[in-house]
Amino acid sequence: MSHSKTTFQARWLEQMDDSGVRIGLWCRTVDGAPYKATCILCKKQISCDNSGLHQIKQHAKGENHKRASKIHFSTSQSRFSWKGVAKKDDSQPPLSFKSKTSSPSLSAPILSEPSSAGPSSLIPLTSGDCRVKAEAMWAMKVASSNYSFASTAGIKELFSAMFPDSPIASGMALSSSKVKYLISDGLGPYFLKKMVSDVGQAYYTIHFDETTTNQVKKQMDVLLRYFSSSKGMVQVRFVRAIMFGHAYADRVSGELLDTIRNLKLPIHHLLSISCDGPNVNKSIKRQLESAVVEGGAKGLVDVGFCTIHVVHNAFRKALDNFGGAAENLCLDLFYFFKLSAARREDYKEEQVNLELDEVNFVRHVQSRWLTLLPAVDRVISQMSGLREYFLKTLALRSTEKSDRYKRICRLLNDDTTEVQLLFLQCVKELFDSFLRAFQVEGPMVHCLYSSLVDLVKSLLKRFVKAELVAGKDLADIDVDKAENLLSDNELEVGATTRQKLARVGAGKKIQCLNNMKAFYTGATKYLLSQLPLKNTLLRTMSCLHPDSQKSGTGPRYIKYVAEKMPCVEASEVATIVDEWNLYMEEKIPDSWFSNYDNAEQGEIPYRRVDQYWSQVAAITTPAGQKKYPHLSKVAYCALTLAHGNADCERSLSCNNRMLTKERTCLSESTINGLRHVKDAVYCSGGEVHKIPVDREMITACKNAHSVYLRKLQEEREAEEAKKKAKAKKEAEQQEQEKVRKECEKQLKKLKDDQKDLKSKEKETEEEYQRAKALLQETQERLTKAIIDKDMNNVSLASGFLEVARKKLDDAEKELKLTEKKRKIIVGYEKATKKLKQK
Repeated sequence: MSHSKTTFQARWLEQMDDSGVRIGLWCRTVDGAPYKATCILCKKQISCDNSGLHQIKQHAKGENHKRASKIHFSTSQSRFSWKGVAKKDDSQPPLSFKSKTSSPSLSAPILSEPSSAGPSSLIPLTSGDCRVKAEAMWAMKVASSNYSFASTAGIKELFSAMFPDSPIASGMALSSSKVKYLISDGLGPYFLKKMVSDVGQAYYTIHFDETTTNQVKKQMDVLLRYFSSSKGMVQVRFVRAIMFGHAYADRVSGELLDTIRNLKLPIHHLLSISCDGPNVNKSIKRQLESAVVEGGAKGLVDVGFCTIHVVHNAFRKALDNFGGAAENLCLDLFYFFKLSAARREDYKEEQVNLELDEVNFVRHVQSRWLTLLPAVDRVISQMSGLREYFLKTLALRSTEKSDRYKRICRLLNDDTTEVQLLFLQCVKELFDSFLRAFQVEGPMVHCLYSSLVDLVKSLLKRFVKAELVAGKDLADIDVDKAENLLSDNELEVGATTRQKLARVGAGKKIQCLNNMKAFYTGATKYLLSQLPLKNTLLRTMSCLHPDSQKSGTGPRYIKYVAEKMPCVEASEVATIVDEWNLYMEEKIPDSWFSNYDNAEQGEIPYRRVDQYWSQVAAITTPAGQKKYPHLSKVAYCALTLAHGNADCERSLSCNNRMLTKERTCLSESTINGLRHVKDAVYCSGGEVHKIPVDREMITACKNAHSVYLRKLQEEREAEEAKKKAKAKKEAEQQEQEKVRKECEKQLKKLKDDQKDLKSKEKETEEEYQRAKALLQETQERLTKAIIDKDMNNVSLASGFLEVARKKLDDAEKELKLTEKKRKIIVGYEKATKKLKQK
């Protein structure tokens, strides 16, 4: 048996035949025959071992098949939906049909998505199901095309007028609120559930990135990258949009872990994360890795952060040394013409007179990936017109006096500005080619290391001696040493740049050449410090490229990759190497990895590598067993690693198109519902009618209203609880205010009492001193009278002494009472202040 035959692929079932019927409606797999399929309409097996899908479609072109297809799938037929696989017993017809009718009946069931499991059964769609299907399809169209919910107003009457003979159109009940809850509470959760089911037990990578939206919120999009066994390819799917005010590391990592738990994805199957490289993301990575280790895995697989961001930042770093004037010119030109119809019309006359392309200037956004380069191309192509318009035409007018106009004229008069433009155009392809290659959707991690090395080498060879680049480790090259660099005449700056330099003064020329070297040096040093050029895993994953099938380093590389993949047990590594050795001898058809149909100018573009490995995984032994089960598992897991974060950037761009300034009131659940539907439609080819409407979707749409009402009830209850809590808080605040005022009143009274007490205490102290003085004086008089034996004075002094002692006792008692009152007042004052503080 030849192992280079084409095996049947499940993804073919999603394709359409020439009659516009999805192949999955009439085609089934054949158990034990991987190179064949069966047509349940013709009751005939189809060989697909030669040209695969083409043979399946060729069968559909047959007259007998066309007749059967027309009978079974014509819209004028009443028909039942088919669930289950085709039976081998030909005595049971695969489909059951009613007689033809002249017009469609609302009660006529329609054919829905076939199931690959379970017993065969006939499940008719009721008239209500048909209506729900139509409503669901329209809701998907609203989401996928960014229609406003308000655009649904009057749509039922419109459809009824367009299709007056259709009871489905007249039976549809659509409103802005219904479409909204169909998306947020029906279709969105349905597609999310389908996606999670598709992930299953696969290993996955999480992408995330954030931006500030028109709602003035930080929206972080979370995407999931995994190998879909049903599609036979790596999928990147939208999971959730999370709204933040402050995106702290703890908060972001907590939300990501909550998302994983809520989706019931195994945390130990988290393979890696993909994001740009700010320090906060490094902290998030550490926290997620800790959770993965706690879940029983070794940790995250390290392939670094987004290299596309690194390349962009390297270019930005280099612009600090040379190219700033060119960038400023591009920015000023765009905004000079942006909102002025008169200026555009005047400049168009210059374009016509000089036979230039009638184009507008390209917007350059400094935070976006290399948007400067297309802007530079546009300015260079319009340079003669710009000089004519700004330096001659507008110079004769007195109306243009803006600062931007003056800056443009100053830059156009400076010869070095065009030198910078031509130099940036020269280096464009170095950076642009890398970004074009790694902004694609398919897996490219197997090409990442070699592409990064090529980028750095190409950059080095422009200003460093070739023998140093060829003979040393790139990181060991000292680009700051003058003896390692090319001379000014050897420096690669582009032919057009050289021609322009020849017309520049000697001093400016030397300065420009030095700045060009600084541009190359700055970019190279940044790339060498930030790119994962010492990442052995990235280097060894190059063995997954189809071109590396027979490479001598293959067994060693695949062994290293297998040891790093968490899906591989240590005991499996030797088996994987054995399978690789067999794979090296396998005869693989070129059509598996080269797309000859799309070849242009002698270039043969590669097919997606994940689809290539799906075909390799389908190769069987003569006994019918999978030949590379362990090797394909490693390939699937490795290709799930991200080569960059361009998918997240596309997701954020999708948000910008969807969340316009007119839709800033959309709730978080509605935004997530819209994104889930848009994502599902996109993965189905971007066309709503290609999405299979199955029983589960119809049920989800039917239940959407009850879910919506339950959410409204929960929101009302939450609002009511919030109001009660607010009322309780206000009542407490009022009570506290009352207590506070009472406390202030008491404090004021206590202060007055304390003031009076001090005054009385002072008077009592004075009385005490007088009594004391009187007692002393009386004692002295008594003593003198006794000495003088003056009995009258003795008697008088004795009376005074009794009075003085009584006054002294009274004063002492009053002082003690005053002290006691003072302590009581101080205690009351402290207690009142504490109560006031509470």
